[in-house]
Amino acid sequence: MTAGVDGVSSSFGLGLDVPSNAKLRYGNNNNNAGTQQQREQSPGDIAATNALNINEVSELNALLAMKGGEGDTSYAKNSQTQAQGFRFVQPVLQAAIHRMELPSQGVVRIADFGCSSGPNTISHMNLIVSTLISRYAAEATPVPQHLLKSSSLSWTRRVSGAPPEFEVYFADLPSNDFNSLLRHISLDHQSRSQSRDLHGGASCGYFSSCVAGSFYGRLFPRASLHVVFSSFSLHWLSKIPDAVQRVGSPSYNSGYVWIHGGKSVVAKAYAEQSRSDMVCFLKARAEEMVSGGLMFLLLKGRKDSDPTVQYDPDGSTMFGTHMESVFNELIAEGLLDEGVRDSFNIPMYYPTVDEMREAVEDSGAFVVDRLELLNDVPANPSTKAELEASPTDCGKKLAKICRSLLGVLVDSHMGEEVADEFFRRLELRAIARSRAEAMRHRTAYSNVNLAVLIRK
Repeated sequence: MTAGVDGVSSSFGLGLDVPSNAKLRYGNNNNNAGTQQQREQSPGDIAATNALNINEVSELNALLAMKGGEGDTSYAKNSQTQAQGFRFVQPVLQAAIHRMELPSQGVVRIADFGCSSGPNTISHMNLIVSTLISRYAAEATPVPQHLLKSSSLSWTRRVSGAPPEFEVYFADLPSNDFNSLLRHISLDHQSRSQSRDLHGGASCGYFSSCVAGSFYGRLFPRASLHVVFSSFSLHWLSKIPDAVQRVGSPSYNSGYVWIHGGKSVVAKAYAEQSRSDMVCFLKARAEEMVSGGLMFLLLKGRKDSDPTVQYDPDGSTMFGTHMESVFNELIAEGLLDEGVRDSFNIPMYYPTVDEMREAVEDSGAFVVDRLELLNDVPANPSTKAELEASPTDCGKKLAKICRSLLGVLVDSHMGEEVADEFFRRLELRAIARSRAEAMRHRTAYSNVNLAVLIRK
């Protein structure tokens, strides 16, 4: 997942044989400062004195990331929903690759924007590379031996079907857990290398790099990318709108942490920020992509034209309704100040297809191959059965997913001790939600925007 603006690209080459202990560290983490003092304070004091205003762009860039590592609430262990959402549309991506214009020479470059740190991104990139290799092989024609000695590399490759080399870029904010991602990449390369040695045949091998920076700005050289991919990332905003965080503003989001079921003026500010971000993303990619290049986007979407209705209008949400309920409960018990709640805003917006289409038209650089809202995309293949068999277990899983997505922001905003209590209470609400028959369909399915664009 990625957000933020004015990111600086830092590329780190990873060959096919990445050492298993390879590490990259980004930024200066001071989250543990004051630990001894915190031990001597009550949870309420900690939250009041150490809450960070995540609305500022610089702070959001430094904090916003899916929960790293391999722990029980990590994104790596709680991203099955995103994986299932992609599997639902995987044939669309493969069909688009089979229609795209193939490069005739040189390295084919692919980038995942908002890669995060779990195994999903590696599966996505492996699929793209293997599909490209299959297409090169399918378009191969018999070549006389004397032509194979031709000095024309592009002709030899095209008629013989020999695939080019591939380079894959894993791009996300510097706050992303690239250390864990590097370990996953290394293990994947080793596994595929061993499989090739045992069974023979071609491998979907590629060279890889991690790129640290915001995808709302330029990250790559001009006309260097052939395939751009982003899955469940573009609904994260670069920043909270200024008016929403300004005390005294009509758009100040007091009493709420998101826009679903909230104030229209706040939702309008979010919508404007989302539109601006989307245009920035598309214009940056337009500079970086070759003509005829393929862009595949998958992100959360909504049906209703009213931006205060991010989900079904009669549905409670974990990110909105239930989080606000926990905030209010902790405030009533004196564990949090109202200001801690009012200064916390979730930097997320689910656009409509029309909003996305307007942004594409504003960019002026892409032809729309496919753009639609997919209703009722399965959130997880086992969710429906789990809801019926054990709503409690399903609710606990839902709470872990929430913490994997927002845990870093919540921990930084109120301190880990209060955050632990916050998510304990959120889990109780998730369990109750899973037990409610009316909410079961919304728990098992979601609405997703799909875009397939071609660079003019």
